[in-house]
Amino acid sequence: MGGIPGLYEFLQIHRDTQHPKHKETKTWADSRYFKEYDPDWINDSLKSWMYKKTEWDKIQHENHRVIEDKYRKS
Repeated sequence: MGGIPGLYEFLQIHRDTQHPKHKETKTWADSRYFKEYDPDWINDSLKSWMYKKTEWDKIQHENHRVIEDKYRKS
């Protein structure tokens, strides 16, 4: 996108349906699974996990490594 200025330009074009590059930009964004920031969606997604700190054995750890946590049993 070209850093912060490129991001702002992208967002402006993506949101402006009358912009000459809107269709091309939207197609590119859709191919990258772009979603506008939506804190409500993020919070709802996180609530569905429903893990307690003591339930480490229920979390899939393939891509995560816990360095230290006082709630995790050795």
